[in-house]
Amino acid sequence: MNYWRKDLKSIFKEVSDLHKKLNLITEETYGIICIIKIVLLKFLIDNEYIKCINKEIKEYFTINRIIKSWYGEEIDYYQEENSELCEYSWKVILDYIECGSSLKGLNSNIIGFVYEYLNTLTIKKKKGLFYTPKEIIDHMIDLLDIDKGKKFTVIDPASGCGFFLSEIYDSIIENQGDLSSKDRFYYHRKIIECQLYGIEKDRLASLIARLVLTLKHPIFIPVLNIINEDALINNINKLEDIRFDYVIGNPPYIGHKLLDRDYFIELKRRYKEIFYDKADISFCFFKLGLDLLKSDGQLIYITSRYFLESLSGKGLRKYINENSKINKIIDFNGNRVIKGAKVDLAILHLTNNTENNNSTRVYKLSEDINYKDYIELFHENSNYSSLIIKQNNMNDDGWIFIDELSTSILNKIRQNTKLTLDDIANSYQGIITGHDKAFVLECKDIHKFNKGLLQPWIKNTNVDKYSIRSNNKYLLYTDDIKDINEFTYEFEYLEPFIERLSNRRECKNGVRNWYMLQWGRNKLNFKKQKIIFPYKAANNRFALDNEGFFFSADIYSLILEDNTFYNYTYEFLVCLLNSKLYEFYFKSYAKKLGGKLYEYYPNTIMRLRIPNIDFNINVLFKEYYDKIMYWKLFGNIEKVDIIQGEVNKYIYDFFGLSEEERTKIDISIKNQQ
Repeated sequence: MNYWRKDLKSIFKEVSDLHKKLNLITEETYGIICIIKIVLLKFLIDNEYIKCINKEIKEYFTINRIIKSWYGEEIDYYQEENSELCEYSWKVILDYIECGSSLKGLNSNIIGFVYEYLNTLTIKKKKGLFYTPKEIIDHMIDLLDIDKGKKFTVIDPASGCGFFLSEIYDSIIENQGDLSSKDRFYYHRKIIECQLYGIEKDRLASLIARLVLTLKHPIFIPVLNIINEDALINNINKLEDIRFDYVIGNPPYIGHKLLDRDYFIELKRRYKEIFYDKADISFCFFKLGLDLLKSDGQLIYITSRYFLESLSGKGLRKYINENSKINKIIDFNGNRVIKGAKVDLAILHLTNNTENNNSTRVYKLSEDINYKDYIELFHENSNYSSLIIKQNNMNDDGWIFIDELSTSILNKIRQNTKLTLDDIANSYQGIITGHDKAFVLECKDIHKFNKGLLQPWIKNTNVDKYSIRSNNKYLLYTDDIKDINEFTYEFEYLEPFIERLSNRRECKNGVRNWYMLQWGRNKLNFKKQKIIFPYKAANNRFALDNEGFFFSADIYSLILEDNTFYNYTYEFLVCLLNSKLYEFYFKSYAKKLGGKLYEYYPNTIMRLRIPNIDFNINVLFKEYYDKIMYWKLFGNIEKVDIIQGEVNKYIYDFFGLSEEERTKIDISIKNQQ
């Protein structure tokens, strides 16, 4: 059984036809387990593990009874209610087993693939389940550099359908070369009973993992080392005295908002040093994994890269730094390498010891790579950059993966600055209406509304570098209304939306009246002069707003503090933030999203260090700003670029950047366009 996949489309189509004929709801556990039993039975027949189908299976169509037809004895492998099949269902099943695509010679992973297929993306997201392609699993196993000729133990603490363990099993067997039937069975038993372990919270997924492993050989051996428990909160007696050579896996990525409140509180109690604020459940698996390892054991995970830079990831970064040697990090840099998973990923390879002066090898993929399969990514050097970083230099405040030249640039910024943006300005998020259809109006529809309630409205697509494009839309700012009954036309307009608006959380809790915005913010902050910027963007897009625009929550603003001690002007800041150097600077530590996007949240923007300036510099940058806006008004992009070039040069000169450093920044920004 050397094949990982074989014409899965036809198999999946037949599975889909099966559940339609049997009138099953595959999103429910009963429907899924029913299909799994049918595919299991067909696998046993096609691969001649059993010669024929025992008639009693029709009367007791359970996993245990199917296993009995193979093993010869009753065994409690999976508890479920007995379901006797009607004649029609039995005929449909027998027709599929006889006429469906043959499963002969297929890797037993086919059971897992069918289970994966039956799970909708909605279920996957809720459970945090996104299955890892074989190519990535193979790559991760190669990074561990396991000596398969020696005995070793490995555990996947979130084993899912057992794909990681299955591939390790296959690699051990392949390493043995040609084996006699007797030796093949010897290794099969040894691997299953003594080497491979898994923990899986989902009861059905843990069954799939056990089936995948036990089906590797025609002679049945029960798989007892796949444990159906929640590894994060349950004390597993069987593993109390075992420490492993390797921990491997793809832990679930589930954000704090999707967790049950009691479960969230329990995780905070158990993993308080790493699980807090907006932490992801995957954070906890790092501590668990290191706790499961022997001294000098190795851990490798593919996981969300969110913690590499995020504020809530500081505790995890600190924990990893203090409790392990970081061998390798592969940062996929926003390239989505697992189909369906809208999560930006990284691979981390750690050793369970601490070592002074350890060097970490970092591979960082280029942005938005076009590739056909995963293997291609690392065949072309142009697809990634590789650098070595001293682990001692990996700051708990955020891991920055940059080369020596980039480090030199950032050091020059630090040496020539004393303040951060947070010292001189405050940042505010835009408005959440709770239902844009009710509150956002087209220009042609506003003539009947009270003018005092109408505010010019923009979204992030209206914000360009330096300028703001009006979209001729207005916000009905109903937070100014004390009594809706006094505004006859506004009440009539909003009346069709009453049910929808009343069901908003804040209205249900009595915090807001039904006709008010969900979060209207402080109106005065929109009326003030301010710099605005989108919170997701491919490049720096800061614009000075002198028109008092109101905006949605996908835009943030910067408002200078009322402090005459600092002589910063909005014109200086908007030019600085739109410069090449500050785009390069921000992207060196900002959170990377999918494709070319970066996250411009205040907790990262406000960390930017700002140079000290005097009156003359403010005057000069006011001239730069006025010229840029003048030429933008007339659509002369060439002139705008010339003035922006002068801004970039002045800032390069201010920080004393060398020609090599300037070229580095210019090429980096050009490649990100």
